[in-house]
Amino acid sequence: MYNINKTLFFASPLEQFEIIPLLPIDLFGFNISLTNASLFLILSTLLSIFWFTLVIHKNKLIPGNWQSIKEMFYDTTLTLVKDNLGNKGYAYFPFIFTIFTIILYCNLIGMVPYSFTVTSHIAFTFGLALSIYIGINIIGFKTHGVKFFTIFLPKGVPLFIVPLVVAIEFVSYIVKVFTISIRLFANMTSGHT
Repeated sequence: MYNINKTLFFASPLEQFEIIPLLPIDLFGFNISLTNASLFLILSTLLSIFWFTLVIHKNKLIPGNWQSIKEMFYDTTLTLVKDNLGNKGYAYFPFIFTIFTIILYCNLIGMVPYSFTVTSHIAFTFGLALSIYIGINIIGFKTHGVKFFTIFLPKGVPLFIVPLVVAIEFVSYIVKVFTISIRLFANMTSGHT
């Protein structure tokens, strides 16, 4: 006889990170199944869109509670963009705010017991970090051309240590993708374990 209590209490804490195909789809040899990870990412995106429309629908001159919370997130993200990118960063604000909101909802939904945390998988966090990293490099080359490489050599560096500084800056720039993705992955995994 199967005892359900034994299964609930002796399950591994790492089982919550298992990706389970909910709707298996194989198209031309590619596995494009709907999994619990993709379902919770879609849920996070839909919840984010719902919250945006809820705030916009009841938009008033004197904001209510939901609108105040949304404006607080908006102002916080806008301040971060302005402090780090200056006035030229306003063009990238919608993208940054969207990424911020989706990651926020992924993490908040993951706090619900027996739910799934999308950001607890290195494939998601690395894919997100790598795509943004590639985009930043493309924008940097389009904007600055060959002068983009000046980020590897800070001003005022003595000539005899230039090769060392350039090597260190180059390695730290390449490793940035891994550190950003591993930081979010490790924090979410350790917090949920």
